[in-house]
Amino acid sequence: MKRRVLVFFLSFGIFIMSFGKEIGIGVIYGNKSKEVNEYLKITLEKELGKNFENTQFDPVIKKEIIVSQGDIKDVVDKLQENSEIDAIISLDINSPENMKGSFDKLVIAPFFFGKIENVKNLNTISTDYNLTEVLEILTEIKEIKKIGIVYSSGFEKIAREYKEKIISDKIFKGENLNIISLENPKEKYTADILENDGLIIISNEDIALKEVVMRASENKIPSFSLFFDTENNTDFFMGYSTKEAQERSIRAAALNLLKYYEKREFSELTTKLDSENLNIFIDYKVAQILDLYPGDFLSEKIRMVNETEIGTVKLSLKDALDKLFENNTDVKSKKQDVTSSRYDVKIAKAAVKPNLTANLDYDKQDNTRARLYSTGAENSLQVGAKISQVIYDESTFSNITIQKKLYDAVKEELRDKEISQVQSLIEAYLGVLKSKSRLEIEKYNISLVKRYLNLAKTKYSIGSGGPEDVYRFESELADSITNIEDIRSDILSGNSDLNRLLDSSMDTYFSLSEDGIVDIIGLYLFRDFENELNKPWKFDRVKNYFIEQGLENSPEIKSIDAKIAAKERELKAAKRKRYVPTITASGNYDRDIVDPWGTGSDNSDSDEYWNAGVGFSIPIYKGGELSYNKKQLEAELEKLKLDRKTAVSEISKDISSQYAKVSASYRKIKSAEKSAEASRKNLKLQTELYVEGKITITDMLDARNSLIGAEQKKTSVKFDFFISQAKLEKLCGKYYFENSSDEKEVERENIKNLITTK
Repeated sequence: MKRRVLVFFLSFGIFIMSFGKEIGIGVIYGNKSKEVNEYLKITLEKELGKNFENTQFDPVIKKEIIVSQGDIKDVVDKLQENSEIDAIISLDINSPENMKGSFDKLVIAPFFFGKIENVKNLNTISTDYNLTEVLEILTEIKEIKKIGIVYSSGFEKIAREYKEKIISDKIFKGENLNIISLENPKEKYTADILENDGLIIISNEDIALKEVVMRASENKIPSFSLFFDTENNTDFFMGYSTKEAQERSIRAAALNLLKYYEKREFSELTTKLDSENLNIFIDYKVAQILDLYPGDFLSEKIRMVNETEIGTVKLSLKDALDKLFENNTDVKSKKQDVTSSRYDVKIAKAAVKPNLTANLDYDKQDNTRARLYSTGAENSLQVGAKISQVIYDESTFSNITIQKKLYDAVKEELRDKEISQVQSLIEAYLGVLKSKSRLEIEKYNISLVKRYLNLAKTKYSIGSGGPEDVYRFESELADSITNIEDIRSDILSGNSDLNRLLDSSMDTYFSLSEDGIVDIIGLYLFRDFENELNKPWKFDRVKNYFIEQGLENSPEIKSIDAKIAAKERELKAAKRKRYVPTITASGNYDRDIVDPWGTGSDNSDSDEYWNAGVGFSIPIYKGGELSYNKKQLEAELEKLKLDRKTAVSEISKDISSQYAKVSASYRKIKSAEKSAEASRKNLKLQTELYVEGKITITDMLDARNSLIGAEQKKTSVKFDFFISQAKLEKLCGKYYFENSSDEKEVERENIKNLITTK
């Protein structure tokens, strides 16, 4: 019986405990954007859930009010009168001016500035900002002699406290510090601001403040804000992260609420945080305006936001290809070869057309010869014309055919040059994108290392870790910064390659995009037929199809074929030279347009002459030249045929090898994505274990290295796949983007029929 009673009361106790005491919470938000207040609410709910888990209390938000700073005290009073509300949390920025008096219910102010004492039931959470750190970073970036502390309504007291602290810490002398109120007339505070070399901003008033920092930036005055919001571009140069400060302050508020209901001493609820673990953000766009940049990221706490690419000229892959065909000097040069070869054909054809010449001859003999030998008049002046026509000449006629074939060969060489330059462009373009992706991953790596360095410093400061962890992370940070510079060098090198291919100035920096890549590179093969291509026995079918395409379209083989045809015609002409005559016809007419004069002129019998004839010629013997020439041509022809066999073999081998690479690259993509996801989860777990002291730094570094390696691998295999596919298209002699819509559809159907046939 006693046992049953005991079980009953135990069950009843468990039943009672399973229903925790509800804590009604009223939440006050500042007059901020809907997104900001929604983020604060989500963060608060998450921290309440985490801290109150497995307790007998159940915190529930019952009431939410948005107010401006001056109304907070009135709103708090109204919430205290609400019977559903047990505690109030103000998620606006609070100061002593709007939190005066005493409170009947617990009021927690997570974002509190200034000092306040002996206020009943008011729990403040404030941050002791490291002004020494702020000023050291500012002065290391730029020489600063005068500092202005800019504040808005409600922050005058804290601004003066900061001034006193800076003076007491002997960072700056009093005469070099200015207090500037945004409540003064606009002309006054603007003039005051422009007298300083740097600014510390204590204000969350957007409109007036935005104009202030804009004027400061225009005058090359850097600003450091204690309310730096990375989501909103407020034109500050740098500042402590508002988001990070909010998260940890809300975490402290949730913990203090729990302490309050656990009946802790109220003095235990007073919380003053430091800025040791807060990151400092620099706005890259403002840095450009100011022309200021931190050398080697002065502090491991510094993060860069709004960082833009060096490139200012937007360039899609399609635009780049258009510019290539228009501007590339290698292609232009080859086009001139085509033009020259076209004129070679015209010249060869001209040799079989009639040849008409006109002549004007003046002849002068010495007087003695003209008088004694009756060789002609001392002076004569003749005009004449000559016409000639090749009736049959094997060399001339064969040369026309030869030059046409060589013209075809040069056109194929131009095509080969075009597709080679297209390939170089695609590789350069994708290579830069690949390097930029690597850069983002390395930046993420740096952010991880900086976070871990802060953790290691915190653990060392409280005695739960040694200095070796700090040194290790500092070394890792230095290595990561070195990697960043190497990757940036690769990006600039790739940019130079693009400028060379597009014949642009080397001072042109491109902003590239992945948009449109799938329209240029034929990714349909794996996208549309992935399941079929996963079958190993289908590999040879597709491979052989591409080999057939490559041999059919290859400019190299077409060029060799044209050269073979030209050489065969040249050899045929050489063989026929011994027995096929050269037949020509010609006619000539001359006339003395002035009767001969001078001595001997009376000996001239006629003043008009003409002749006409037909010529036949066959070479009988030219010292063996004809035989040697024939044998030389036979050797050259045989070489061309061997070159063709080699080209066929090389193209077949290259396509076979390249298709294997394309297939492997595609399959690597999914495995790389899975590896990156698993590594990300593992790092999160290892980080938590390291914070709790359950694993060593080596374990966490291994997890970090695994993640970074996996992310780099994921990026690498994606772009390697794109590049491999483009190489396959080059080997096949035609790129996907060059096909018409109908040709693309035919290609798909051919592949479909090929791989779906059993």
